[in-house]
Amino acid sequence: MRVGEPTLGRVARLQAAGCLAAAGSVLALTRFDDPRVPGHYPPCPFHALTGLDCPGCGTLRAMHALMTGDVASAIGYNLLFVCAIPLFLFVGVRLARNVLGRPTPPLQLVVLARVAVPVIVLFWVLRNTSPFHFLAA
Repeated sequence: MRVGEPTLGRVARLQAAGCLAAAGSVLALTRFDDPRVPGHYPPCPFHALTGLDCPGCGTLRAMHALMTGDVASAIGYNLLFVCAIPLFLFVGVRLARNVLGRPTPPLQLVVLARVAVPVIVLFWVLRNTSPFHFLAA
């Protein structure tokens, strides 16, 4: 290792700080720039092509609603996103602990994917069927 070369721990901390800064920027943007106002954000390409809602449709509006304290509207915009917030926080805390040198047992990403992917696909299909129209953004 050369003098002045960043250590692996320092690089990880810088990456974590960059991720936090990016997440904070996105949250601030969606808080102060209402996605319901036309022309501020690009439309969902899947929705534009098919007229159907993808699993992510309504996520920006849900984020804005949460950032302004309107939980009921957030649930109406994208229930799956709102329900996944505790999971995002859990994964974020685990990653932060690892970066800070307090390793936790490895997160079972394969198990998480085996659960998350079918849930996302099921939500995608249900929100585009008549009996579950309330799930559509």
